[in-house]
Amino acid sequence: MNLCFQQEIGLADDVLVDELDVPAPARGTLLPDVCSSLLVFVEAYPTNTTLTKYVKTSVKLILDELRNEMIRSTDVAPKFLSFVKALGLYQMPLKIFKVMGDNTDGLDRISSLPPFIVHHIMSYLSAKDVAKTSILSKRWSYFRASFPILDFDQSDYLGTEFWDGDLDILDLEIYAESYYEQTMKFVEFVNVTLHRFYELKLRMRKFRIFISPNQVKDLSDILDRWILEAVEHRVEDLNVDVLTKKDRLYSLPQTIFYAKSVTTLKLGGFKLEQPFDSMRLPFLKSLTLHYVHINEQILQKFMSECPLLEELSLFSCWGIKYICISKPLKLKTIRIVKTLGEDHLESIKIVAPNLQKISLGFEDRQIEPHVLELSGCLQLIDLEIVGKTFSDQEFHDLISNFPLLENLTLRYCCSLEKIMISSNRLKELCIDSCVNLKAIDLVTPNLLSFTYVSNPVPTFSITASCPWRVAFNYGAADVSWYINIKEFLSASNQIDELTILDSSMRTTFNLEDFQNIPPLPPCGVECLSLYTDALPSKYAALLDSIFWICFPKFLSITSGGENRNKFIKWLCMELMNEYVYCCNSLRMKCWRHYLKGFVISSSEMKEDNEPVDIDNLLDNLSTRPSETLRFRLEWSFPTYD
Repeated sequence: MNLCFQQEIGLADDVLVDELDVPAPARGTLLPDVCSSLLVFVEAYPTNTTLTKYVKTSVKLILDELRNEMIRSTDVAPKFLSFVKALGLYQMPLKIFKVMGDNTDGLDRISSLPPFIVHHIMSYLSAKDVAKTSILSKRWSYFRASFPILDFDQSDYLGTEFWDGDLDILDLEIYAESYYEQTMKFVEFVNVTLHRFYELKLRMRKFRIFISPNQVKDLSDILDRWILEAVEHRVEDLNVDVLTKKDRLYSLPQTIFYAKSVTTLKLGGFKLEQPFDSMRLPFLKSLTLHYVHINEQILQKFMSECPLLEELSLFSCWGIKYICISKPLKLKTIRIVKTLGEDHLESIKIVAPNLQKISLGFEDRQIEPHVLELSGCLQLIDLEIVGKTFSDQEFHDLISNFPLLENLTLRYCCSLEKIMISSNRLKELCIDSCVNLKAIDLVTPNLLSFTYVSNPVPTFSITASCPWRVAFNYGAADVSWYINIKEFLSASNQIDELTILDSSMRTTFNLEDFQNIPPLPPCGVECLSLYTDALPSKYAALLDSIFWICFPKFLSITSGGENRNKFIKWLCMELMNEYVYCCNSLRMKCWRHYLKGFVISSSEMKEDNEPVDIDNLLDNLSTRPSETLRFRLEWSFPTYD
């Protein structure tokens, strides 16, 4: 497909027909008929816009084949292009298979599509909906039986009394018998489904199993067999998650280390034993371990014996104190997250010449590593660090190792007091909940986005003009706090989002306190989101203080609940008050002198809809569903001599 044609269609070519298990000659002969079937199907229901959106999923599969001149030269292509432009890619619920109620004519048109198209459509369904399609017809039973994505979740078979996130309830004898019965029904369902698929002698694309074997004996043998059979049927994406307690871990079978076809491997709730021999995972690209017991030797074998490994994720794993990743040539992404209650992690050392992204998270200071050595990652582009204890100098030394760094995220790094960054490459910076931060100095001329959430108000210096997203906890503010936050925000000429959370209930603000302070005009803000629990007696002070800080173009407040609705009603009345005599004698006037008008819209409404009628809103606010109300405010900014 040439570039102009692809751009005209307006679709990304990220799903290729070549990825399907359909021979190229067969695809070439099928596609004109497929195009015709899709056209007839859509034209039969021209007003069903939801349906046409779903059809795009199938259309997208055959776009790559349109580079074939034979197909483009037929009269199918022009008609095909005419409706492709209007289609959107969405997840597809089961109702796509029940077009216009029980219209069997519409159903037959979908059924006539080739299996590889139908299987791609089914890949957007939940496992439950895929199972339901088998009742539509014998042909749909075949589609389901041959569907190469097998997804089994035990929680679908258990009631809420078993699945509340607390495994201790499974120890109660009152539930043991019922739990056993439901689990064995689930096991039988998996067995029957796998047997039906294996009889067709097809290649398995994905096998996912989520199960909790508590109170059920001998499930380990069953799991071993399921994993073995999936490997024998050349599974590509293998995801086995066992929900269990730490003292009941399931030992992973050795079969997993010799799954030659696997490209994506996700394991949870296992104990990894040392493999008997060298691993044979020649095509493994992504490895994710969650709640897994693993030691240094096994981790090293994955690094050294999986030559195509690109992504490594370790979430809440234990048994390993020293993470040392040395020179994996293909590795591009590493994620390591440690949580409370796990073994202490002594050190993380990574030397990966082509690594592009690192994400590190530590829930508690007691489990974070004493040593963090990342100097061997010179190609790093994206760095996220959560919960690490740094001195200012240690942080500066760390990021100086990454000359190509473009995205930096710091969360809960509570020991940092001053952040100094000088970089011509940095494009995105996020600082979240670094509660002792006092100063930020940025020499980042190419910064494109700055996010600053739930931190103190620092002194600030920046050499970039970029959009800001800022959120502050209001607290019990004094005069200096208001001045600091106003000066901080004035460093930006483009504040896209400002969020203020007022939970103090002690809001105080008096405009007279600022009369002897050199005036600074309110900042311009695109959208201010306000969340408040203020008492009615504090409403006026809260609004005065916010509008002294900034004049937002939009003010967003979520309705719902007696307190929120009471504030919204008060706010509407206050904004409509046209009689302004409150501060005529003062040199600095309040916001009421500069508000020219406002309209209200709802987040549930489209932009071109009429504004919300204020009288109707106030009369029916208590009966309306919770919604985000957007006050569009029109200002005339003050000028000072």
